[in-house]
Amino acid sequence: MFAFVRRALTAVRERTADDLLQDRAAEQTAVSEAIRIISEHLEQEARNRRLHELAPRDLCPDQKAALVKDLSRLLR
Repeated sequence: MFAFVRRALTAVRERTADDLLQDRAAEQTAVSEAIRIISEHLEQEARNRRLHELAPRDLCPDQKAALVKDLSRLLR
């Protein structure tokens, strides 16, 4: 194989690997942020109700809407 072709293929492979790592890092950041938002909503409502834990199903419709609104801002 010609040296320039080998170099070009190597560059493409490296770029693809870097792109994948960046995509994974961005995805992990988005997931972490989404988990933080969900946790904050649940913890705040649990404190308001003086409970130790609260599940998403325990939120009222308005609180669920606020949670989804905050998550949708993250995912735009």
